[in-house]
Amino acid sequence: MRKFIIYGLFLLIILVILFDLKAWQSLNDEERQQVSKKDIVICLDPGHGGVKNGCQFVYDGVNVSEKDINLKISLKVREYLKKYDGIKVVMTREKDEDIELQERVKFAKNVYADYLVSIHNNSSSKDINHKGCLAIVTQSHYNAPRAKVKSVYQSSEHLAKSMLAQLQNIGISITTDWEAHKNEGLLRRNCTDNSKYADGSSADYYTITYEATKMGIPSVLIETAFLSSESDYRNFLCDEEKLSSIARAITDGIINYIF
Repeated sequence: MRKFIIYGLFLLIILVILFDLKAWQSLNDEERQQVSKKDIVICLDPGHGGVKNGCQFVYDGVNVSEKDINLKISLKVREYLKKYDGIKVVMTREKDEDIELQERVKFAKNVYADYLVSIHNNSSSKDINHKGCLAIVTQSHYNAPRAKVKSVYQSSEHLAKSMLAQLQNIGISITTDWEAHKNEGLLRRNCTDNSKYADGSSADYYTITYEATKMGIPSVLIETAFLSSESDYRNFLCDEEKLSSIARAITDGIINYIF
């Protein structure tokens, strides 16, 4: 009796394989390509928005808000990324609106994002006058049970380094703020309230990083330049052409990492 059951299961498996093969052969080339290719979903998160302006500084008599620059760069990144096959781009916001940090990451999870890139610009006091770029990534090796990758820690790090390399290629140096220049431009920071991940490791300080890591999504919060630095503003942030260069650099960093 047992032999007949095993034999029957074996025949069933063969029939399923033959059926799938026949169905596959019936598809045309375009349909096969759609079946075999899974789009990589990139969630872009323009930092701040609505009543949350981020940092603000006055240049040439105009009040410049970080939230607006973040959105402009993000929209440009989206347009560049859409030109690549196999990439699907979603955004946490496409206009000037306030969205809670946890909701941004929840949105990324709900659209099955493979990576979350939060785009910001930095600030410091005028007496310090930092300039340059850095990237915030997780400091924990925690990997959620349904993580999108083998190692959220490594994936976040490699994606961040790839984007930072491209920003350096257009002339934006790694900042000395938080001694990021000593850590290849990366900032990892533990929480200060003793929060933990499920494996007992210390949680991340920054909410976007913490929530994304908790959900198993590799994330990078990229600070492209210092809005508080007039040299950074004049060289990299003051017009559409310069913002396009930053967006192109971020895009190239993403694409170089993924492909």
